[in-house]
Amino acid sequence: MANKDEQHYKKEWIRRLCKGDERAFAEFVKEFETSVFLCCRSLGLNESESEDAANETFMAAYRAIKRYNYKSSLGTWLWRIAYRQAVNYLRQKQRWNDILNRVERELVVYWFSVNRTNPFHS
Repeated sequence: MANKDEQHYKKEWIRRLCKGDERAFAEFVKEFETSVFLCCRSLGLNESESEDAANETFMAAYRAIKRYNYKSSLGTWLWRIAYRQAVNYLRQKQRWNDILNRVERELVVYWFSVNRTNPFHS
């Protein structure tokens, strides 16, 4: 009996989320914030990056909740969003690092071409 009550409660909760109920969303965040944060940390993000990715996860979930189809638990559905957000964060970070490395190399080449001296030795 408790299982049916729990299922009813979760369906009602999801219905409230779909309607944009702020209180339901606050409950949703409180229920899952630790697991979402730990998912992001487990993929190699530092604490600050994990917090950012977790925030992005909840914003993405808020936008997508109407497409939740009950085929998996709400936690599993949210975990997949968190995983994708963390992976995207890592990809962006890698792209940014690649850009910075390329710019740094170009600046060193430019320095040598203009000054014809080694910028690392005085």
